[in-house]
Amino acid sequence: MTAGLPKAMAMSLAVTLAAELTLCLLIYRLRSARDLALVALANAVTNPPVMLIYWAAVIYGFGHHLFLLTILELSAITVEWLLYRRYAESIRRPLPFSLAANAASYGIGAFIGLIMR
Repeated sequence: MTAGLPKAMAMSLAVTLAAELTLCLLIYRLRSARDLALVALANAVTNPPVMLIYWAAVIYGFGHHLFLLTILELSAITVEWLLYRRYAESIRRPLPFSLAANAASYGIGAFIGLIMR
């Protein structure tokens, strides 16, 4: 199971970046290169630790617990919100933005996970 972890983590980050940057461009109409880079960097900071902690819990027998997943996702949302609030130029409401972006990327990732089974 651990042999495929780097591939799963890379795929998760790729899906997250694609989903959230698409959301930025199409829904929020962000055009600031700085804000798009900030979204990419924020996800590069939050996604790998979330994936690593989650899969470590699965590998070591804690299972696929919704509580753990919720705590990890809320942590990512909080970190990204704080980064957007502090550094974004054109993200006017950073908390709803972070919630929407993470919900979109999680939903798309979960859908891809279902169809790949």
